[in-house]
Formats: sequence, structure tokens, C-alpha cells
Amino acid sequence: MNVPSGDLWAATKLEILEAIPDGIEVDLSRALTFYDWRHRGGYHVTGVTKAEYQLSCSTREFGSMLAREVSMLLDQAMEHRLLLAQADRARTAPSPSWLLVTAYYWCVFLALAWLRLVGKIVTYLPTAELDRFKKLAPGDVKKAPQNGTFILTTQDLAGARSNVSCRRLRANNFHEALWTAFAGDISQRLHASSSATASWETRLYSALEVHRAAEGNSWPSKLRNIVNYRIGFGYQACGGHPVPIMLSPLNVVKSATPEALIIAIEELHSKVAVRAVESAPNDYTELMVHFGSLLTHVLDDYSVDVWATRAIDPRWNARRDKYLRSFEMNAATLWPK
Repeated sequence: MNVPSGDLWAATKLEILEAIPDGIEVDLSRALTFYDWRHRGGYHVTGVTKAEYQLSCSTREFGSMLAREVSMLLDQAMEHRLLLAQADRARTAPSPSWLLVTAYYWCVFLALAWLRLVGKIVTYLPTAELDRFKKLAPGDVKKAPQNGTFILTTQDLAGARSNVSCRRLRANNFHEALWTAFAGDISQRLHASSSATASWETRLYSALEVHRAAEGNSWPSKLRNIVNYRIGFGYQACGGHPVPIMLSPLNVVKSATPEALIIAIEELHSKVAVRAVESAPNDYTELMVHFGSLLTHVLDDYSVDVWATRAIDPRWNARRDKYLRSFEMNAATLWPK
């Protein structure tokens, strides 16, 4: 394992192996996606409150779905990563602002993959799907959460079945809800850890805490919004004023070790701790690129370890490597290395 590992990894791995248990479908192409699981998975709605829908489902089916979703999200992140790699290799970016949007969605898919890996799904559920839950629920449903952003988490195991909470989040905006859930997950692991605060592993998890910026948990989304949607702020490359600066941070992280990324993120946290996105777009952009690079290293190492433990068929990863070779790259040369 290339990233620092110790007690935090050990505790996280136990949680992952509960979410993705022994006996899952090892050929991930045969597992259901989350969308298909919602429509034809073997779950029952056991209760509804004003805050959540309570489900009972096959532990193995749910775990297989999580493993497939993680792999698909890593594929999605890899496609954005490849676009960033090409810009770095060419040392040119016709639109630095749009490249920032690419970097943002790279990080979004990484954060979604992390949460699914540890057994949590953040998703938007429309009214039609919630109506299906209500029809499947026992008795007369008087109060139930309305459409919005939800988080699914496994509450406990009951033999071959799991009890899953589908709880509506306070933030109705999907992106804000995602970053809040991600920040909460990382912070919870740090607070529960007995590892030394100065250990590389503890510093790694602290580096992934997105709430350390002045803008709070959802600064990645705020950065994307101000660059992409505020007319006159981004998209000024043709006038000679590219916002943000993208190529420099791409080159800096290209071959950085996890430890070097951690040190850089700690320095960037101090820069953005009292500054808003609007006043420091380049610092926040550099932080985003470093954050995505570090989380990429973590997910690569963690998923390889768990996939080996669960004897998951390697053909999915082989397919990814084949795709990279078509762009004259492979897992060892793709940015960031």
C-alpha cells in the first residue's frame, strides 16, 4: 500500500468488509447498479417515518451493488482524470475554466466512490420513486419524506439480510449534501481514532477534511459555481486573463508522493482558512487538484486491497487498463502517478 496506513485503515477496512461482505457477486458486470436495484432489487420497505424510509434487503445483493457502483464511479473519475492528464501532457488548456469543471467532477465521483466503498449512498430521489416506497410500505403512510437528497446507510445485519436507512438530508441541493456527507464521514473516523495526531495516516485523513476552508464543506461546489456560472468571473482566457490557473497545479501534483500531497494540502488549508472562494480562486483550485490527487491514491490502494480480499474478478480493472492504453497511457503513467 502506497498511502500511509495504520489503525484508521484497519477500522475503515472492517467497515468496508461489512458493507461489501463475503459471498458477493465477484463478476461485477452481473451485479445490479443502484438504479436497477431500486427498481428490481430484492428489498422490502419495513417502515416509514417523517425522516426516513426503512428497508430490508439481501446483504449480498446490496454489497454487490455497492462494489459495482464503486468500480463504475472510479471509471467515471478516470475519464475526467484522463482529460486532466492530456492537458498536462500537452501543457495547454484552451479553457482553464472548463478544465476546472472537469477537475470538480473528478472530485465528485471520487467522493461518491469513497462513500459507497464504506457503505453509504448519497443520491437524489424523485417523487415517483418515493411513491413506490410508500406503496411497498406496510399500513397507511401518513407522513413521509418528500423528494430530495437522501443518504442510504446499513444500520445492522439480520442473518442474510441488512436493515437499510434511507434518510432525507437537510441540504436539498445534491452537491452540498454530498460534500457535507463526505466531510462528516472523514471527521467521524478521525474523532473515533486513537492514532497519534502527528502520524502520517492521521494527517492524511485530516487533509481530506473539506470543512477546513473558510467556505465550509461545500467549497468545491462553490468554486465550480462561481467559475462556471458567474458571467465575467471565469472564461476570460481569450482576453488574456485565464481564471483559474490550472496547468501549474496539474504539473505540481503529477509525481507527488502521498506524503508530499499531504504537506501541500496542509499549507493550502492555512491559505484558505480565512479567505472566500471569490477572493482566492487559484488557491482553492490548487487545493482541489491536490485533494483529488490524494483521494485518488487512497481509493486506488483501498479498493485494490478490498477487491483482493473479496476475490473480485479482475477483468473490470483490466478493461480500464485497456482503455488507458488506447491513449498511450497505463495505470502507472496516468496523471497523477
